[in-house]
Amino acid sequence: MKKLIASVLLGICLIPAGTTNLALASTTSNTKTLIIAEPVKYDSYRYQIYKKSHGKMFAAGNPIKTYNKKGMKNWKAQSVKINGKSWWKIGKNQYFKPSQRVKTVNVESMEQNGQKVKNYVN
Repeated sequence: MKKLIASVLLGICLIPAGTTNLALASTTSNTKTLIIAEPVKYDSYRYQIYKKSHGKMFAAGNPIKTYNKKGMKNWKAQSVKINGKSWWKIGKNQYFKPSQRVKTVNVESMEQNGQKVKNYVN
């Protein structure tokens, strides 16, 4: 939210000067909603979180559960590149490795159908 306010204020400041920067406003809304699907070959309701240390990615402790009593957990995440590879950043120094289990959720489509996305972990 702070980035959005800062980009709007910067845009307003640049309008009287005769220049606008549309790229700044378009980069602030790159947060996606993710869920972790079940694997096809085996039953696993856990998924590994990774941390960055000394420029490399390491598994951070035990895998986390992908569901709770309310249902599937949702994460707000941003796609980032680290050492030329794509990762999903879900928190401060917390990342998901992209795989077939990591799925993005179309929140707008769900809200149009009367479904609300709840149960965010972060």
